[in-house]
Amino acid sequence: MIAIALVLLIIAGCQENKSEPVSVVSSQIVDEGKESLKTYMQENFSGTSWFEFITDYELRTATDGKFNGTVKTTMFPKEDNKPVARNPLTAILGWDKSSGKAIIEDREGLILASK
Repeated sequence: MIAIALVLLIIAGCQENKSEPVSVVSSQIVDEGKESLKTYMQENFSGTSWFEFITDYELRTATDGKFNGTVKTTMFPKEDNKPVARNPLTAILGWDKSSGKAIIEDREGLILASK
């Protein structure tokens, strides 16, 4: 009898702790939010050593109304550049309209960093 009650409590607890659905990325690139992101990056990171490598931003709408971003760079596709790519990754994730998902691409479109 105690075992059954314990099992029911565990099941009830699991149902209450369901995680939020994962933000799904729209496959369509949108212009909405791009100017806001450019301004945020310019105002906060233009003096950094890595900012000069950024060439463009692509945004896709997430289901939560925020944006998943891709930062295009002129960085070479080298292992040495992966730690540097974490800087713009962290920066874009700090943008108030970020969904928490972002990609940093090298000059060939390959992923250097992502979350």
